[in-house]
Amino acid sequence: MYTRRKFIRFPVSGSARVKVPEMKFSFQGELEKLSHGGVGISTGVKVKTGTPVALEIQVSMGSDSPETSITGVVRSFSSLGETGLLGIQFDRTIDSDKEPHIYQFLSALEKELITECRWIE
Repeated sequence: MYTRRKFIRFPVSGSARVKVPEMKFSFQGELEKLSHGGVGISTGVKVKTGTPVALEIQVSMGSDSPETSITGVVRSFSSLGETGLLGIQFDRTIDSDKEPHIYQFLSALEKELITECRWIE
């Protein structure tokens, strides 16, 4: 299977506050997908593709779930009935120094996936 994506997307749970500076408003959403390069947020708010956003995300990682701030650009909105999935590409990849908790969380998921794939072979 061919994909243009650079990073594996993982299903996650958590919360997100999306700030749209050019429109001077913000809204809440629920995290659905996360990768080193972006995030999928379930929301009822549609934002135009190409719009810059500032995010405050909190991934449910057990007892240690710090909030992380990162910026990005809206790349898609897929309608899912009353809500939709807002696809946001980060301005830079998740970094082990700047977002250590999320970086470690994603790295652990990647290792688990690799282990599962090896088991299948």
